[in-house]
Amino acid sequence: MNPLLPQSCRPSSNLCLLIFPPGEALTIVDVIVTYDREVNAAYVHLTDPQVQVPAAHMYPCDPAEVRGMINLDFDSEGRFIGIEVLAASPKLPGYVLEAAERIGAEGS
Repeated sequence: MNPLLPQSCRPSSNLCLLIFPPGEALTIVDVIVTYDREVNAAYVHLTDPQVQVPAAHMYPCDPAEVRGMINLDFDSEGRFIGIEVLAASPKLPGYVLEAAERIGAEGS
């Protein structure tokens, strides 16, 4: 545990994203990650996952070097709403998957 992180950003079921806008103060926000172990897929929600913002545009990133698909999702207003990571276990750090909310058969 990093003592320099604010209490709200310490390990829990959520992860934190530190945002440094140019010329502005540091902003800390919770980021929800869901993980389906059966299909080995994770989703990094950049919106409240309870709100169910639909993805209007999905941009696949499939570089051969990562051996799997990473999809960037945007809403109808062009806002970045999430990142889908397929074949997630070799791509994301273990602590991210351990902290992620379980979905699929394991999470039901």
